[in-house]
Amino acid sequence: MSARAKGKNYERHVGKHFAVWWGVPWKNPGKLFHPTPLSGGWDRERAGNDLLVPRDFPFGPECKNREGWDMRLHLVHGQRKNGKCPRNGTPAEWWEQTVEACPANKLPILVFTRRRITDYVLIDARTQGFIWDRCGPFRELARFPLVHNLRLFTMEQLLSLD
Repeated sequence: MSARAKGKNYERHVGKHFAVWWGVPWKNPGKLFHPTPLSGGWDRERAGNDLLVPRDFPFGPECKNREGWDMRLHLVHGQRKNGKCPRNGTPAEWWEQTVEACPANKLPILVFTRRRITDYVLIDARTQGFIWDRCGPFRELARFPLVHNLRLFTMEQLLSLD
């Protein structure tokens, strides 16, 4: 499978979960929560980074299904392995891309994985505060003050919030 197909499959996977969480049928006429056409280069107001999202959806999701990264090395320590970056980047670098691509009226949220592990969600303190205000406090798996003061959750944790 090509990297592009792998990425689009992962975007669909994440989109289905967000659609259920937001109460939108996956097979909806507006194609909400489906991958953004033209690889994310389309209608920045409606497209939340990698997915087409409803106007009232507060997040601009970026989705990454990449190999070669290490959670502890790249997030906890904010370092590159042996001073080198994995070929596909690190979660900290993907976060920077998420923030840069996020529409001004959305909050950045990065959903990422690699083969044979769970889906992770990376957010910043502002996004966490927004979620807490609406859903109540919840515990993050980890906090990374050295790397943009980010918070890590599993996708399952996020989707369990009402």
